[in-house]
Amino acid sequence: MVTIDNIVQTVGKFNGDISNHRTYERAKANVEVIDKDAGMQKLEETLKKEAGYNDFRLPKEPETYSITRGEITFNVRSETTTKRPQYKKAVEQMENYIGGINLLLLGDKVITGVAKEDGKWCIGVDNLLEQYEVIIAGVKSPGVKQTITYEADESIMKTPKEMNMSYFGNGKLNAENFTEYMQKDLLRGISQEYVKAYEKELKKQNKTGGIVTVNTRKGYKEESTKSEGADWAYVAKTLVNEDDDNLGELNMLASPNMTFENKTAKMPQYDLFIREPFGEKKLYVGIESIYNRIQELKDGKTITAEKITYVPKEIV
Repeated sequence: MVTIDNIVQTVGKFNGDISNHRTYERAKANVEVIDKDAGMQKLEETLKKEAGYNDFRLPKEPETYSITRGEITFNVRSETTTKRPQYKKAVEQMENYIGGINLLLLGDKVITGVAKEDGKWCIGVDNLLEQYEVIIAGVKSPGVKQTITYEADESIMKTPKEMNMSYFGNGKLNAENFTEYMQKDLLRGISQEYVKAYEKELKKQNKTGGIVTVNTRKGYKEESTKSEGADWAYVAKTLVNEDDDNLGELNMLASPNMTFENKTAKMPQYDLFIREPFGEKKLYVGIESIYNRIQELKDGKTITAEKITYVPKEIV
């Protein structure tokens, strides 16, 4: 079900009657449409910029910036937070770095620190580790968390009966955009509450794991969707990790405490070479073997995620 003519309608509170399936579908559609509203997103971006903080300019202490337009006050709370490492992004950047080197080499470009040994392109281990450490640091660095709230008199904080979603605000800090944002947010909030309450009742009545009937012709079936993906943290930490009890493979390759023979024996997955570019012995690793190792690690350990959805079913 989708919104009709871009009109989002209020759904009220769920009264426990699951036969109101059309209202449930309407509530889900409301949330989906409002979550994608470009005007609300633009206003949030403007408010965050106005607060004056970003990932490169972090607040020393939590700070709240307030701005009033008309009868509505918006508050932006900014605080420094430790971001959850985006290891998938890090691994993709590692792959891109190797892929970029390979592409330049195919174009006969000369790259400092890259050479050919036994017909294989290789890169200095120290150089590669440095690049990968920068990538890992980038996804683990602290960032700014910004939370937006608003305040207004109860007399105007009333959920509208409906709103036309074909109009998008321009993101400017004015009373019109503040009012539009608040009204759409109120509609979204009551729709989310309806969906949550309706699905809670479906789950309560779904004692057999079959279809919960809502009328003589329709019902809902609880379905569990599982998705598998690479364990990105495992991939990244296997390659780069400064923990003495669990050193990353590239950290071990760069370690002066291990001989070349030990490194070759312990990590046969890498093509290793000793070169003397400026009269000093340095360890190089095959670029293709790095790429292949990343692919091997991606396939070696996976994580399963489960999502519960309620799928409409016709009752014959």
